[in-house]
Amino acid sequence: MLLFITTSSDVTADILFEKFTAPAFRLNFDLWRDYSVVIRPHEWEITNPAGLQISSANATHCFWWKPFSAKIEGDASVVAEIKYVFRELYNWFFRRGLIVGNSPDFHNRLGKLQILEIAERFFRTPTRSLAGWNLPAQVAQFDGQEIVAKSFSSEFTNDGRALYTSLVDYQRLDRSFPWFLQTKIDARDDVTVVVCADEFFAYTRSRQDLQGLDWRRRIGEDEHPEDAWWRRPLSAVEQQSLRGLCRQLNTKWGRFDFLEDKDGLIFLEFNANGQWAFLDAYGTDGLTHAVIAYLSNDVPTYRAPVV
Repeated sequence: MLLFITTSSDVTADILFEKFTAPAFRLNFDLWRDYSVVIRPHEWEITNPAGLQISSANATHCFWWKPFSAKIEGDASVVAEIKYVFRELYNWFFRRGLIVGNSPDFHNRLGKLQILEIAERFFRTPTRSLAGWNLPAQVAQFDGQEIVAKSFSSEFTNDGRALYTSLVDYQRLDRSFPWFLQTKIDARDDVTVVVCADEFFAYTRSRQDLQGLDWRRRIGEDEHPEDAWWRRPLSAVEQQSLRGLCRQLNTKWGRFDFLEDKDGLIFLEFNANGQWAFLDAYGTDGLTHAVIAYLSNDVPTYRAPVV
């Protein structure tokens, strides 16, 4: 039985659980009080309000899907204890090599700049990238070039705002602030590629209707953002490059983001647990079916070392 660790408000999880035919147990972080959870060094068991039970005796694999994106009320120390138990459960699977997808600390171990360096072996990347704070008054690598500011974490500010990719003037920046800067790329299309087991699902959208530089800004504005994306075939060379990059990252799950100009794809970043359901909102492109098959496979394609 698959242990699916998520939240009760996650629409992607809702879609999957409507279609799962293989045994799966949904553990919602924000509804932690509704479950009975007993965990020991060698065994554990969880029971949900309907009486369904999963335990170390019948669990086969585990998928971690954004559980801590939900905020729960309570004393900070209590919330921290609950989070620790969730990690303990996940690590029981991880230690035994029984996870699908990527671990929640993937980007803690392999950050965006390191992934950019790896990606240079397979794709073009932004000409210059720089991160840090208390930056120098002049950066020679940016001289004469337009630059953009991006966010590493994609976290919201205290007042609910987000930093999307934005054109900036280096001389007007508060250089004591922590910035992630790159040279601006002129491109006609955004391309995103979901890797699921051994399959790639590529989608493209035109940048002509963007009022800014970041297509994510439109998700909250468009009534049907999924309609902006269209399936894109991948050439044999592109597929070979993606497979090579996946091998280097040791992953068979996640979403790659690119820009496309007249010369082809330019790698931007890899999201180890990126949203994907909006790309196949109607379940007609095969992506949703592939994800269900991948998560239902009780012989995970990722094998962590057993220690």
